[in-house]
Amino acid sequence: MNRSSLIRLGLVLLALFAGIWFAEFAPQSRPPHNLLLVVVDTLRQDHLGVYGYEENPTSPALDAFTLEEGIRVNGLVGVSSWTMPSMATLLTGLPPAEHGVMRMTGEGSRLIAGKTLAERLQAKGWATACIQSNFLLQKRRGVQFNRGYDHWDDSP
Repeated sequence: MNRSSLIRLGLVLLALFAGIWFAEFAPQSRPPHNLLLVVVDTLRQDHLGVYGYEENPTSPALDAFTLEEGIRVNGLVGVSSWTMPSMATLLTGLPPAEHGVMRMTGEGSRLIAGKTLAERLQAKGWATACIQSNFLLQKRRGVQFNRGYDHWDDSP
């Protein structure tokens, strides 16, 4: 084999190994993540099949989804005994004294501080939507829980 043939063979082998290395270690394109947050007001954990309730099937679809594709969380404690401050904390990560939702109406009934999870996701390019039916969280009440959603449906 002459020198030019060896150089060509070396370049071919180098390209082959570079291609193999790139295929093995280069960042792989992944399908986009999905995030589904299911919140049910006044639902008792001890009455869900996924948490061991066997007496009467109360949540077969939710149980199946959670076991197949979801994450089950244990030991959570609400920051408040009622919906609005608890939801504001869930959506912002802030305690009631910081996000400002502590009353049903008037001053202290609107989200005043903190970006919502939807706003943060939307800023990163996620498509966001909320379908909810709790009258306390309705857009027309002006509590601003709808911030950051491309689509918000609070029809009863």
